[in-house]
Amino acid sequence: MEKIFFNNHMNFFLRKYYPIIILVFIVLITHWRWIFLNEYFSSGDSAYFTWFVDTSRDFFRFPSIWSSLDVNTAGTSFGGLDVLLSEYPSLSFMYAGLAIFFQNTIIASKIVFLIPIPIISVIGSFLLIQYLLKNKKAGIIGAIVYSYNVHTLLLQTGTIQWAVAYALAPLILYFFIKNIDNKKMNLSVITGLVGFMAGSYDFRILYIVIWVMLFYIIYQILFKIKDKTYTQIVPILQYGFVPFAIIFLLNFFWILPFYLSNTLSHNPLFDRALFGSHFFNFFQGLTLFHPYWTGGPPGVFTVQPIPFYSWLIPIFALLGLITNFKNKKILFFTFIAILGILLTKQEDYPFPYLYLWLYDHFPGFNAYREASKFYMLIALGYSILIGAFVGWLWETWREKKWQIYGKYLLTLLIVSIFLWNAKPLITGEIGRLFTPIKLPNDYKILAIFLDSDHQFSRTLWFPAWSKWSFFDNNHPRYTFYYDAYEWFLEFKKNPAYRVHIYNTTKIAPDLPWNVDLLNQSFSDNFLDITNTKYIIIPPQYKDTPDDDMFLGTSINDRPFIINLLNSLAFIKKINIGTKDMVVYENFNYKPLIYITSMMDNVYKAIPYKAVNYQFISPTEYLVGIKNISKPIYLNFNNSYAKDWTLDLGDKHYLSNKDHLQTNMKFNAFYINPIEITKNYDKKFYTKNTDGSINLKLRLYYKPQDLVNIGVYISLVVLISVLTYLFIDLFKVKDFAFKQLKFKRKRQ
Repeated sequence: MEKIFFNNHMNFFLRKYYPIIILVFIVLITHWRWIFLNEYFSSGDSAYFTWFVDTSRDFFRFPSIWSSLDVNTAGTSFGGLDVLLSEYPSLSFMYAGLAIFFQNTIIASKIVFLIPIPIISVIGSFLLIQYLLKNKKAGIIGAIVYSYNVHTLLLQTGTIQWAVAYALAPLILYFFIKNIDNKKMNLSVITGLVGFMAGSYDFRILYIVIWVMLFYIIYQILFKIKDKTYTQIVPILQYGFVPFAIIFLLNFFWILPFYLSNTLSHNPLFDRALFGSHFFNFFQGLTLFHPYWTGGPPGVFTVQPIPFYSWLIPIFALLGLITNFKNKKILFFTFIAILGILLTKQEDYPFPYLYLWLYDHFPGFNAYREASKFYMLIALGYSILIGAFVGWLWETWREKKWQIYGKYLLTLLIVSIFLWNAKPLITGEIGRLFTPIKLPNDYKILAIFLDSDHQFSRTLWFPAWSKWSFFDNNHPRYTFYYDAYEWFLEFKKNPAYRVHIYNTTKIAPDLPWNVDLLNQSFSDNFLDITNTKYIIIPPQYKDTPDDDMFLGTSINDRPFIINLLNSLAFIKKINIGTKDMVVYENFNYKPLIYITSMMDNVYKAIPYKAVNYQFISPTEYLVGIKNISKPIYLNFNNSYAKDWTLDLGDKHYLSNKDHLQTNMKFNAFYINPIEITKNYDKKFYTKNTDGSINLKLRLYYKPQDLVNIGVYISLVVLISVLTYLFIDLFKVKDFAFKQLKFKRKRQ
């Protein structure tokens, strides 16, 4: 009896969940490295998978709009707007938090990124397509189309934040469309929460999904107007509005400061020039083919020919439209696919100026400096259209023998086209994020060495840093190659600058300036002002070209660089126990905050005096200055920004006119003790017997106030919606229990 009961339940479970079981089984095969190997994986934008746990500690803190961590500031280590503040929940809270909890970034990367990407992608797309088409087989095939097209798989080779948001997109639309159809507030709330999760990985993908949601509302309203069912318009607007409100309020912690500081539409990520028009064309979008796909390692910046079988994809999608043209939702996603094709082609015909016009005029579109993110729209549309065609086949081709064989053959052909793309993932030949990597021992030694040095200083990596390079708020990293070009352009204008000729052919003709910056009469002072204590020459691992900083920067002459640095009198090679890595120390570097009697100048060695200061957060420092009797300059060697202020206490700030910019584009504050004693209350300073004064100052980045307000609002909303869902869940369970009890009484 028990065996029969078990078999019945097992059969019911398999009948109900066999699509999910099939799709997850496929994922276990295609992404077995990510799921089963306890190894590091890192490539491209996923460099944080190789962070040290101590680096993660400096990300796991209260949200800050200013950062000196190059990951957050689009590359600069001298401080800047945290352009990734929207990703705080996923990158800083979840990933860094789990890395600290497990003391292991490998586990954190699996939980937050690597496992969710393939699993959520297939399950979310299946739920959406199965709901729209009411056909499980169509859902399975559509999920394979969405999750195993070449664009999706290329995302997974490096642009990992983007890949998670892409995986979540169908799940958002599933809850949203179900919400519009069923008019249930809990679905509205869940849609908003899932949308917030997607935006915390990559808000640009969420922004595209938001427009799909808006288009869907408009589409539904137009049909209600056509059918003259006007009373149904209000519920559509009511339940459709809630997810947008929740997404907006949960992201208020970064939207508010970005908007009020005029950086929402203009920041280092949004102000980049349009790129890549010569890589994308109409036919690539039509065939859902990414120009970098090779079937092996991605051919970055090399346009690949479209395989012949890719032309079957738009044919099957068209057949899905023809066989289901009466389905209003099929028509809507046909429109979405067409829109995706028009955008993905970028500046190709037809409408060659459409993308450029949107980039220059449409709010938020300048976040998409190249068109590849719009492949998601094509993948969404095609997955539903091709799923609809397969669903039609299995519902109509079941009488004649040729129809039965035909539907199996066509279904197998469609599956084969997309699952064949997964072959290089299974074998590992695609490389990049599917190739396990090992942490070199030299980088472990360096991380321990730097972490034990508790004084603030920057590390200069020459010619560039490795993915394994240690950094935190106490030891920001920088390179000439990425950070110093603007300085070089200014230095060239000064008579003190000298151009040298070097006996090497392994440095690209336009890059000797990197070496020249260390070979000037003012180079010693330059390193001092940039707080550079250590200069690190990374090892050259030629068997792992992705981590060859010399070849990667076209400064491929490591022996020459080491010989040059050995000859410099103002730095000295030190032995920290590394085998291949070379480390130099600059003994006269200046602290982050200090005072001088005149404005600091890179071309002059100006005496300075250290002050006591305390790091509170990236936006706040406490500074103590004693015995000021003459005007001084308080130097803060972080990138100049007008919103850095000097607070005497109780938010009594020094005048903006006294906030100056040095010739290194750092911050300097002019402090005149006579003006302070004349204009401010005695409680803001202490007067000494010799007439000098002592000050306790707060160096503060004022836009952080807006972040603080936004965080509290977002937290209140998050707690509210979670509480609502918790209460709603108990109501549903209580109702189900009462129904069951009532049935038993009747029996």
